[in-house]
Amino acid sequence: MRPTLLKNLATGATQPATSTPHKRYLSTMAPYTTNAKYRVKEMTQMGKEMRDYMVGPMPAQRFLGEFFPTEKLEAYTETPFTPGTFRNTVACRNERLAYRSFVNSAEKLAPELAFVDSSGHSDSSHRTNFSLDVKPDVCVYSKGAGAVRSGPTDVSSVEIIVKFWWKKSNDPFCFLRRNKEGLQHKKFLRESKAALDTLAQITAYASAQLGSQFRAHCYSVLIVKKVARVVRWDRSGAIVTTPIAYNTEGELAEFMCRFSKAAPAMRGVDETVTIPPVSDASEAPKCLNLPDDVPMFQTEVCSLFSDENLRVIAPAPIAPHYSPPGRATRGFVAYYPARKKKVFLKDTWRVDVVGIEQEGDIYKLLPEKQVRNVPQCIAARLKSHRHYRLVLDDVGVKLMEFRSSRELVQAVSDALDAHEDAVKKSLVLHWDISPGNIIIVNGRGMLIDWDLCKLISSKEDGGPQRSTCTGTWQFMSGALVYFMDAQHTIEDDLESIFYVLLWVAIMYLPSTLTPARRTVFINHTFDPWPIGGCGGDYKIMFLKWPHILHTMRFTDGAGEVNREALKDLCIGLATKLAGRYSLGVDWKSCTSGPKATHDALSLLFGTALEAEGWPDGDRSSLQKLVLNTEDGHEAPYRVAKTDWETEVDCPKSTKRQRIGGNGDSSSNVTGGRVNTSEDEDEDDYITEPDSY
Repeated sequence: MRPTLLKNLATGATQPATSTPHKRYLSTMAPYTTNAKYRVKEMTQMGKEMRDYMVGPMPAQRFLGEFFPTEKLEAYTETPFTPGTFRNTVACRNERLAYRSFVNSAEKLAPELAFVDSSGHSDSSHRTNFSLDVKPDVCVYSKGAGAVRSGPTDVSSVEIIVKFWWKKSNDPFCFLRRNKEGLQHKKFLRESKAALDTLAQITAYASAQLGSQFRAHCYSVLIVKKVARVVRWDRSGAIVTTPIAYNTEGELAEFMCRFSKAAPAMRGVDETVTIPPVSDASEAPKCLNLPDDVPMFQTEVCSLFSDENLRVIAPAPIAPHYSPPGRATRGFVAYYPARKKKVFLKDTWRVDVVGIEQEGDIYKLLPEKQVRNVPQCIAARLKSHRHYRLVLDDVGVKLMEFRSSRELVQAVSDALDAHEDAVKKSLVLHWDISPGNIIIVNGRGMLIDWDLCKLISSKEDGGPQRSTCTGTWQFMSGALVYFMDAQHTIEDDLESIFYVLLWVAIMYLPSTLTPARRTVFINHTFDPWPIGGCGGDYKIMFLKWPHILHTMRFTDGAGEVNREALKDLCIGLATKLAGRYSLGVDWKSCTSGPKATHDALSLLFGTALEAEGWPDGDRSSLQKLVLNTEDGHEAPYRVAKTDWETEVDCPKSTKRQRIGGNGDSSSNVTGGRVNTSEDEDEDDYITEPDSY
């Protein structure tokens, strides 16, 4: 569902559909940022991002009728709830004492589910890539056939996560109040730091569950002393119920009872993903060079060339530290049993707006038009109205894993050729050039991820028309960063190709730049923080005056390795691309002034690749940065390579902390906030009149 549809469902309002969202969130900025907040404050950022996607409050009875209608439940019987069922829970002095009491009462209401006090146990599945431990208060699991969990906390198999707080100040949601004039809406979300921390915490739980499993949606419960809310999470946002006085009102008990009777699909489970046969499960790790004990899954995708389905087997996913809304793209090197070979499986939630073509259709079109340097797509399927999978016959390595600086340049040059062919032969513009969208296959580059591409209009400027800008923030052109409502043109993609080459070269090749100068340049040029919808003109000024390129050298500390051809190439590209920003030119429309062309840039790449003196075997090596600690002091961080992210090892005070628990002796860290208080709120949390 789109966010607008979620809001319509919860409130009954009629709102126009939205277009492609800006990609300035953790999922697209974090992999390339040098800002420390994305490492030590990722939970807080999750909460901030999620605020725009929380919808409600939806009346609890309507919520149950919409998502768990009794006529679709197998063997449904009336919920055995009576007022006072949770009296021991609400009578607890603090939340830590409430866990066991809640578990004892809940398991009587839904005996098909296993309620587990998980507050003292970190996630044992090892299927998250968070910098903080996931440690929920109560985890709910299925007792059905095949239900397996590795410990009290296992985000890869959990069905429902329950979070407790005992202070009203920790509740991220507000009541809707009545007044003499009728219904008056107070702000649905609280603005306090404590409230944001709770929102960040439950968002992290949902992110871990959705990211480590194959689900269309999931459910969680937030309990603040005497009041509970049920939350439904999916890739469009989250729907929150009205507050439930769960000891005297039966909606929470009814939710758990209906959930226990619901089929897997109603619970959110993607039933197209199954466990592979034993024979294939043993062969897949061998082909993929993985340990034998790695969990595997299988799925089927419709072939592009026949009516048959292609069955592929891949390792279980690892949840990234990104908030749930978005495309949630996951890529897997998979095993194709029919041909006993490696393929690439892409699992994503595609943008469902008019004018965005299905990626499989684009991959089918490009070879027909003889576009170079794009992988062959052999299967693609739109599973539901947004969930999408495809299989590529080519498997490569990330651009940041180049084996030599010349291979890096060759790969980017090949991507430029693919882009040129797509534009000139197929009238397709990629729209999202980034390091993650170029792979290296047998020493040559391929341009992938065409899911946000746009068919070029017949207008003279050759630019696609869309109401929002699209791209990965660090690699968007100076014009798109400065004017975030600008039209996306061919020149913007060409400028992005240059930024990809420059960023990878500076971040992964030794140079004369000190860590401090490298960090300043990356932060200011690639990672400007937008203010009032404007990301500043750093990129534009850099292209017009690329002083740093003239003064630096891509060489090692001893000066024995020289990459002058790479330096000359970067200077030449910057000079060509700067023409569009000449004095008096309208940067926003870019309809006048000299423009860079594919031919001009290709000539520069060709000259560089033909140059002599390229070093052999100068593999990628992530370079050091200097970041600021939370207390404002400058300190060198050792930068470690994880996937294709620039990840930092933080000082001891900001090292890995846990997400979960409430006031235990080890402190509770959520989104950068430490709460060691064990004081409970003495005031009763009174349920206010239902606004519906």
